Amino acid sequence: MRKITLYISLFVLIVACTPDKEEFIPSINDSSLESLLEELKGFSDVVTVDPLKGTDVITANESIISIPSGGIVDASGSVILEEVTLEYIEILDQSLMTIYGFNTVSNQKMLETAFAYYLRFTYNGDEVFIDPEKSVTIRVPSQEYGGIMYTFSGIENVNCIDWALNGDYNNGNIMAESIEHGEYDFEDLNGENWSDFGYIINTSMDGWISLSRYFSSDAVENADLCATVPEEIGENTSSVFLVFKDISSVLKLDNGTNSLSYCDIMGIIPKDQDAFLVSLTGLSDDNYYLGLEEIITGERNTFTILPVRKNKEEILDILGML
Repeated sequence: MRKITLYISLFVLIVACTPDKEEFIPSINDSSLESLLEELKGFSDVVTVDPLKGTDVITANESIISIPSGGIVDASGSVILEEVTLEYIEILDQSLMTIYGFNTVSNQKMLETAFAYYLRFTYNGDEVFIDPEKSVTIRVPSQEYGGIMYTFSGIENVNCIDWALNGDYNNGNIMAESIEHGEYDFEDLNGENWSDFGYIINTSMDGWISLSRYFSSDAVENADLCATVPEEIGENTSSVFLVFKDISSVLKLDNGTNSLSYCDIMGIIPKDQDAFLVSLTGLSDDNYYLGLEEIITGERNTFTILPVRKNKEEILDILGML
């Protein structure tokens, strides 16, 4: 019932976001796409970590990030003994995947992503690191995902994050440590007991890490897809994403040489899937636009997105319902 209610509410917002043919869209003086994307990315948390005693960080989702004693080192490998700062980002849904520019693809295959985290440690303003001989443990409660997942490292590109399997992938054969969904019991450093179902990740890498699996494309026909924005929007002012309703995946479409047309150049989009096309456009400071088009993949090859001017809060509210 909750999902149906969300879709009805989102449909109302989509209708409200669709301009008639006479609506004027201003011409561009100056692209501020990066400014828009940076304004939307306000979901990081900062905490103080005691690397000598170790620290358990409890997130808003009641995930537990455990930093072991002596687990943080500087660039020379020396153990940091004084307090350090941890900046972390917790990505648990497709709205945040879109805001942070996720392209859930690895080895030219689409991923289903359960969640992702960003970890960055600093000491006196300088970046420090997880000791490669130790690891940070992330316990994530999750009732929705089952089966085997794998960890992927995020690779930051321009307005986009791609993903690399932490292991080897060769012609469909996955050679990497698998992580299974199951029950865990844990006593934190304050003596509090935690018991839940979910996943446990051990990582010695900072930056972006996701728990994902390759989308099963066996016997699934793929669909060609391109999305265009109006000429008045101009060149290089937008990021366009395909957000699936029933698959936890977000694909960033490529605009290649035609900067008004954004396409799936890898041919990995499964056919007959309910999805949203989302465009984020920055024309100048505080002149932001959101395009939202509900589609079925494969219904046709080309779709037109009609962006509507929205402020930051309106964009976040609408994306939060995806």
